[in-house]
Amino acid sequence: MSLIGAIRHAITAFIGAIRGGIVSCIGAVRRGIIAFFNAIRNALVGTFGFIHDRILSFGKYIRESMIAIVAWIRDKMRRTRDSIRLNLIELKCRIRERILAPVKQHLRAFGRFLRFWLCAHWWPRLRHSFIEEIGIPVQKKFNYFCYYLVYVFCGHWIKPFREYVKKQLILFYAYLQRTLFTPFKRFDNYQLFLNCYQYYYYYYYYYYC
Repeated sequence: MSLIGAIRHAITAFIGAIRGGIVSCIGAVRRGIIAFFNAIRNALVGTFGFIHDRILSFGKYIRESMIAIVAWIRDKMRRTRDSIRLNLIELKCRIRERILAPVKQHLRAFGRFLRFWLCAHWWPRLRHSFIEEIGIPVQKKFNYFCYYLVYVFCGHWIKPFREYVKKQLILFYAYLQRTLFTPFKRFDNYQLFLNCYQYYYYYYYYYYC
């Protein structure tokens, strides 16, 4: 019984060892396969993550580039629009200043010309010109003529003429007094002095000598 039990135990241990070895080998193979597939999965995940990141970076770059391009295009369009608007405003101002304004001024001048002549606005000015240029000078000359007639025929000139003659006679007398009477008077005084001197000289010579 002991021998059979020992053999049975030995066979059982051998079978258990074989089964443990097989189980260990299967576990090792399983773990190797699992590690291989994990490595492949990690590699695939890393690759897909890298590709995903690159795709996202490229998409972000594309999006930012598109945003920049759209902003640049929008800025260029806005500048072009502003430039076109400024050019149109400048063209409008030039047309208004160089074409419309002169035409408008000429039309207004022509309208004023027609209104001036057709509505007889020239008559007050012409009448005023006749009055100022013809009527008033003729009236002044007629007044002067009447004044001269009254002045001459009514004898108003006698008193001024008398005063003028009197003034001229006074001036002439002053001139004669200065140039003729005074020198003669001085000469007479000198002659009188000489006569007196000669008289006293002869008297002294006659009585004392």
